[in-house]
Amino acid sequence: MKKLLYWAIWLIGITACVNPKGKEVLAEAERLVQASPDSALLVLEQAEKETATYPHRNRMRYLLLRAEAMNKA
Repeated sequence: MKKLLYWAIWLIGITACVNPKGKEVLAEAERLVQASPDSALLVLEQAEKETATYPHRNRMRYLLLRAEAMNKA
């Protein structure tokens, strides 16, 4: 019974971390923000409508990257 519980928890943990929404967009924006803040801002503005579906952590990261790109631009 304990093994089944451990497997269920492990499976839930794996599926929750597989592909969080927005991860690719935020990684690209983070890469661009130092070298080309205008391009990073453009990438973030294009993804703005999708941010409502992002997990809380990624929404906060989006806002932080957007503020950083705006300051550097």
